[in-house]
Amino acid sequence: MFETLVSNSQHHLLEHESFHRPLLKLLALCSEDWFPMEEEKKLEVEKKLVDLLDHLCISLMHNTELLGLFFHSSSHQGPDRFIIFTLLIPFVHREGAIGHQARDALLKCISLSVMNEYVGTYIADHSDMCLVLVTGLSALYSELPRKLDVELEEWHRLTPDDVNDIPKLAMFMNSLVFCNAVVQVAHPKVKTQLMEFLHQGFLVPVMGPALLQV
Repeated sequence: MFETLVSNSQHHLLEHESFHRPLLKLLALCSEDWFPMEEEKKLEVEKKLVDLLDHLCISLMHNTELLGLFFHSSSHQGPDRFIIFTLLIPFVHREGAIGHQARDALLKCISLSVMNEYVGTYIADHSDMCLVLVTGLSALYSELPRKLDVELEEWHRLTPDDVNDIPKLAMFMNSLVFCNAVVQVAHPKVKTQLMEFLHQGFLVPVMGPALLQV
């Protein structure tokens, strides 16, 4: 219901307390441990959640003054959480339509960091996004096939079709492309942190030894 209302009203309904208060309660519940449910039902709930979060990101891009609504503290200690961003992070390496939409929504959040210093500081200093991206990239790299079956003698490079035919490679490339997209749209603090994590957590300890073995 909420995703339909938000998408149809853009950001206007969010300005009303009678709408955003129950919405925030729902998001807070979603950030807690979910009760057990059948896999099919869980996927349906996740799809609706990511769809709602994506529409909320679009609304925030239209009216950045609403950002404050979605920063709240889960305890009396520590910085406020950007609840939309926090809920999207677990889907960043998800395959399929849900993962694709979640990454698009995350990029919208990250692009807001250029317009809002508080968002940039939150992502760089108080979220684990860069760590999640780099550890995920390393994990995907470790699952790549060690050799390729080449049928044509004149073959000399991977084409986009070749990549799509190798699911593990496609997932790795998608993750790499997403990291690049983050660097393109993020606040300078986020860019610097992600590039440092990529260098220290992927290029040197993972890619370096692999290249030396070739």
